[in-house]
Amino acid sequence: MWTETQPEDVGYSDYIALFFSNPFRGSGGGTQVGVDQMASAFVRYVMPESHSEVYGEYGFDDNRYDFEDLIVSPDHSRAYTIGFRKLTPVADREFWDFHYEITQIEMAKESFQRFRTMFYDSDYSHRGQNLGAGIGTGSNQWMFSLSKVKQGKRLGLVYERVARDNDILYRGGVPWVRTGYGFDFSKKYVESSLGLNYSERRGPVLYWVKALITQTYNWNYWYDPAGTSSPMRANGYNLKSLNLFTGATVLL
Repeated sequence: MWTETQPEDVGYSDYIALFFSNPFRGSGGGTQVGVDQMASAFVRYVMPESHSEVYGEYGFDDNRYDFEDLIVSPDHSRAYTIGFRKLTPVADREFWDFHYEITQIEMAKESFQRFRTMFYDSDYSHRGQNLGAGIGTGSNQWMFSLSKVKQGKRLGLVYERVARDNDILYRGGVPWVRTGYGFDFSKKYVESSLGLNYSERRGPVLYWVKALITQTYNWNYWYDPAGTSSPMRANGYNLKSLNLFTGATVLL
């Protein structure tokens, strides 16, 4: 049952306390002291001569208890994104655009013993709806695309792989994956998608559409009673689907 609690009185200084107070005060005892801290750093390096860039962001929740905790267990509540983009000119105002990106939100396995998770607890949801990354809590993604860009138009091929909420599987929250050989950790909820994307700018409006053919394994961690029975492998619910996305962006 969802209940709402009244927020404590806070001042403006509480929002920037990380910059002038003990950076470990939220730490492993965050709930004990009534303080939780989240921090992230973003970096982007652009190489104009080669029409390329690299970028990344690293963030964490549940601040470290002390300096030893920072050195020994630096990534127990981490999440990160790393990406690379390269434009290759082929003619006047015409390019090949290659883009590759990895996002890791699944929590480190040691977090199962620390009773804290990255982007999983109530800090990052509202009435059952996820906040933040679109792939959802406990998930990972890697994607690449190759597109032809010419005078405001883009047409390309895209591949995406999303492993959704691995945290549920690894903490034993999917009991039906137990087999005669033990726990079948291959039963991840994974979407593998291949498709096309297209965008075109008309005046201040950018229109885009993306079509993906998706092979889903173990959808929503459902058990498939019609699957092939095996003492070694659990029966996950697999399916194929066609997914269409479209939208428009007004450039100010």
